[in-house]
Amino acid sequence: MPAVAEPDVPGIPLVAIDFETANEQRASACAIGVSRVEGGRVVWTREVLIRPPELRFTPFTIAVHGIRPEQVAHAPEFPEVWAALEPDMRGAVLLAHNASFDMGVLHAMLGTYGLPVSGHDFLCTLLTARRLWPTLERHKLNSLAYHFGIELNHHKAGSDARACAEIALRAMDHTGTTDAAALAQAAGLGLGRLGSGPGGNMVAACRVLPGRPEPRRPPTHDLPSIVAKPELFGAGIAFTGALATLSRGEAEALAHAAGLVPQGSVTLATDFLVGGRTTDSTKLRNARRRAAIDGRPRLLDEREYRDLLGLDAMAAPAA
Repeated sequence: MPAVAEPDVPGIPLVAIDFETANEQRASACAIGVSRVEGGRVVWTREVLIRPPELRFTPFTIAVHGIRPEQVAHAPEFPEVWAALEPDMRGAVLLAHNASFDMGVLHAMLGTYGLPVSGHDFLCTLLTARRLWPTLERHKLNSLAYHFGIELNHHKAGSDARACAEIALRAMDHTGTTDAAALAQAAGLGLGRLGSGPGGNMVAACRVLPGRPEPRRPPTHDLPSIVAKPELFGAGIAFTGALATLSRGEAEALAHAAGLVPQGSVTLATDFLVGGRTTDSTKLRNARRRAAIDGRPRLLDEREYRDLLGLDAMAAPAA
């Protein structure tokens, strides 16, 4: 991904936040992830387990995030966790993917313990992504992470928060903006507001601004015409990490045209794994374990992937 310019208001950082809950109640946070952005990059990410006000977990929530009551029985309660995190978040614009959920959880937890909040503007990266990339089939966190080559351990609060922050950075790069307010404007959105009202803490949601033109879309790139290769037909290929010269969507489209079958994870049917800008990931670890047993999948870097498809040979001028 091209470098994102340093924010022109360096005193207003961005902080992505993600909650996991124990049950159907918003005031049941059992984990929080926080990821701070400064200077166009993620500078730190933290994840903390929380003992919820009621130690009641549902089978559904356990299946989603894997956190069990015994893991948080002796964890700190929210006031202690918030007191440790809030100073680093003070004055920041918050980011959340599906902010109506995460801001709702934060509002509910603050209210349950009678805690005030220093005002925060916030931006929903789910709404932002829907506005900026309307042609994508899905805009869920895991779908966007896969599309952009962002490593994600889904429903682990710290990993989710970092992925949210990375999506915001890609959205700023896409729109040529350098701060959350300008990004919201480019997407035709108004920032939400978490603050104190006459009745205590309140949440004013992000909203689509009326009468705003469609956001600027990225230039389209004509992909080279790939000739299907019989030796590759039906072979499975997966990708991990961001590539330097191709988006994830372009890399998959080219693979499909060559006769390969793009896959979202490393399975027994995976013959190739292309590694981008990453030195470690679940896919890489799984691939290395499998390759040590039966030699598959074959691990490729980006140059080797381009060679496999003959991309650079097609682009080379005739002698």
